Amino acid sequence: MQRFTSTPDAMKRALGSLPTGVTVISFADDEDRPVGMTANAVCSVSLTPPLVLACLNRSSRAWAMIERRGRFGINILGEGQRAIAEHCARPGQDKRLDPRWLERGLEPGAPAALAGALGYLDCAVDAAHPAGTHAIVVGRVRGILVEGGGGAPLAYFRGAYRQLDPSPESRAEAAWDLLARHGY
Repeated sequence: MQRFTSTPDAMKRALGSLPTGVTVISFADDEDRPVGMTANAVCSVSLTPPLVLACLNRSSRAWAMIERRGRFGINILGEGQRAIAEHCARPGQDKRLDPRWLERGLEPGAPAALAGALGYLDCAVDAAHPAGTHAIVVGRVRGILVEGGGGAPLAYFRGAYRQLDPSPESRAEAAWDLLARHGY
């Protein structure tokens, strides 16, 4: 370990060591077109009532549209949806969602749901709390879709998208590598 510091770069490096799931926050733009932004600062708050939170940059177009409309979706991505995550993570770019990516048959006014996502939460903004450059947005879950196939999640760790490797052989090999690095 290095010395204590509290710089933004050190914070980014430290929190980059925390693996997270990858989501796309979906919402409608000013022309009612489905748009998305990639986010990993998303988590459960409460089961009763069903609440989740997402941290959004207050200077972003996404936050402005979500704040104005009061509704957003959280799409939990599977490992085969990296291209969608990358599309929605491009700073300052058009992040309209390709119609081929979308789930059909949602209720009118619902934020876009990505077909093949492991899970989808249709949320209404319940509260928003300023926190530094971001808003902690609490969403009241109005509806849920869960993918029935139980696919593997897309993860993010140390600045890169990752896939979980469920094979016992790989886990055992990683354990032996760790022991070897520490002289055992």
